[in-house]
Amino acid sequence: DSGTVDIGFHYGVAAGNLTVSTNATPDQLARLLVPAWVTVTNATYTGALVARGTFTNGFPAGLPIDYGVILSSGNITNAIGPNNSSRASTTNGTNGDADLDKLVGGSGTLDAAVLEFDIVSTNAFVLQFQYIFASEEYPEWIASPPDGFNDPMAIFVSTNHIGTNWIYTNNIALVPGTTNLPVTVNTINGGYPPDNIPPTNPQYYQSNEPPVFNVQYDGLTVLLTAEAQISADIPYRIKIAIADYSDSVYDSAVFIKASSPCH
Repeated sequence: DSGTVDIGFHYGVAAGNLTVSTNATPDQLARLLVPAWVTVTNATYTGALVARGTFTNGFPAGLPIDYGVILSSGNITNAIGPNNSSRASTTNGTNGDADLDKLVGGSGTLDAAVLEFDIVSTNAFVLQFQYIFASEEYPEWIASPPDGFNDPMAIFVSTNHIGTNWIYTNNIALVPGTTNLPVTVNTINGGYPPDNIPPTNPQYYQSNEPPVFNVQYDGLTVLLTAEAQISADIPYRIKIAIADYSDSVYDSAVFIKASSPCH
């Protein structure tokens, strides 16, 4: 199931400080996300350097993930709380991502942060990513204008390529209970009553207004899980991506749990 979910976190108002760092290399980021026995090669990152890194002290900040990898459509330092702005934003001036474009209408993404890497395992196993999607687009900018500022994210797991060009069609970061609905601002939210916009899959959404978590984002998903069956001795290409949509302001981010502590 590529859309399992844990909705059991509510720690009251958190006061601990999230920490972030951009020091890790793409290879180090990739190795944090898979079990130690899995071979990782060819790790690359596309996007602004300030848009990717590691985070720690998630628990004290109220998150259900204590440490891991963070990718953002802006600057990862904007993740640090408290939530004292409804429009925290960094415009990086970088390109969008064509595979994310396909998930939100065919075009329109900007400021993409993309981590890609190859894996091979000597044994079959279920590759699992636990993650939280968060955004400053919440709650005011969902479905407004008609398509909204629908910032997307995706986790692709691919075995398909033509020469050295990988083909990414299998996004496993899906709204729980669906087979092809990507996690975006418009697919998980609490609605916006002032504009008569109803909630969409609100059981997977957590408002941070007023602040519950000591992060800057105005809203975030509950802890979600993406899974893919990995066969032994078969090369797979992983692509984890997030971007702005329609404009390059109001950051979104994805927090992904590491398989080992970040230092």
